[in-house]
Amino acid sequence: MKIKKIENFFALGFSFIVFFSFIAGFILRENSAGAGGISGDFYLIWKNLELFKNGILDNLNSQEYNDSRTPLAYILHVLFNPFIETQNQFRLSVLFISMLCPIVFYLTLREKYKNIDISLAVLISSLILLSPYFRTTAFWGLGENYAILFVLISYLLFQKINFVSAHVNNKKIFFLFLLTLSSSLCVYFDQKLLIIPFVVFISIIFNKKINNKIKILLICFYLILSIPLLYLIFLWGSILPPDAQSSRQVGVKFNIFNIGYASTIISFYLIPFLFFQKEKFIDIFINFFKKENLLYFVLFLVYLFFVLFFADFSNVRTYGQGVVHKFISLFWTDINLKFVFTLLAFFISWIVLCIFLKNRILDKIIIYYFLIVSFFIYPVFQEYFDPIIIILIFTFFQKKIVINFKNISILTLYLSSFLILANFYYLKII
Repeated sequence: MKIKKIENFFALGFSFIVFFSFIAGFILRENSAGAGGISGDFYLIWKNLELFKNGILDNLNSQEYNDSRTPLAYILHVLFNPFIETQNQFRLSVLFISMLCPIVFYLTLREKYKNIDISLAVLISSLILLSPYFRTTAFWGLGENYAILFVLISYLLFQKINFVSAHVNNKKIFFLFLLTLSSSLCVYFDQKLLIIPFVVFISIIFNKKINNKIKILLICFYLILSIPLLYLIFLWGSILPPDAQSSRQVGVKFNIFNIGYASTIISFYLIPFLFFQKEKFIDIFINFFKKENLLYFVLFLVYLFFVLFFADFSNVRTYGQGVVHKFISLFWTDINLKFVFTLLAFFISWIVLCIFLKNRILDKIIIYYFLIVSFFIYPVFQEYFDPIIIILIFTFFQKKIVINFKNISILTLYLSSFLILANFYYLKII
């Protein structure tokens, strides 16, 4: 009992330090992801906001709109945010919106893990404040955190509503609409998060215990809520705005290396969770070399074959590609050595993914979705997966996480170290 009290004390203490570092980061104008700063991406964000202040409908298809996401966030700011007159007011308002994320994250943890200690739930929910990308977005008015907020809201609603019950009343229909709305907004704030409404959809549609009326209403709600996005796709001729189409080269530029780089980025966040399991790590590794994983080795060898004979490593962008790519680039300048260590990193990350995913179908769908999407994104950035992978592990993933003070402390140290290194890296670059 005494040990439990000490653990709770330290968990809350760590949470306070994380929160304090978050506030300090805003005050000190931290730029731990490299995209912040008045002259960084915030300059483009502010220009976009000014554009929609001058007219919403007139600028939906404007060539001056410089963002890869839909303009929903800017429209909502213009319509409902009274704090957009000055840059500092706007930055502060985005900071407060972002601070809703750990609050909702805490509620989702308490909903999914019924017996979790409050202190551990507080600490886990605060861990997203250690993400360099979440922090930079919150500090510099960028757009990623709105999608994260609605991913968390979607999961909370998904957990709370008992769809299996045969009785369908107005309250249940109302909450079903809120669920479809919140999951749809994930896409409007970040198109690559189409996986969230997809997971919600298949989880309800293929559940034989759920009333058919619920399923029909679900389809109707999603169809209605997709109309604005379909209109934008018709207007733009693509899922991306006009300016982003050329810079992102969607449908034009495909980079087979992106699948490998995306796997290294995702596995970077999965590694600490390999130690969260009841099995010993060495047993997990040995069990990996079984028949059911043979298919994954074959798939990797096919991918490796294409990379070796049909891809040009010399054309890989020097920026983006994630933390492993940056680490390799720091220590090896010879292109042949970089290529060898990159392929080795791809192989190790493939093993990590296979060990973590095992036979959980839903988890595989989510991860494979991100890998496939990365093939159409040019280039691929770490921010596309941070901190969303951590959030999905604790929410939508089927994998059971062993939550205790030791495991969460390891995760806290791991993410804290990444934040510190990211700050040092970008201070040096900038």
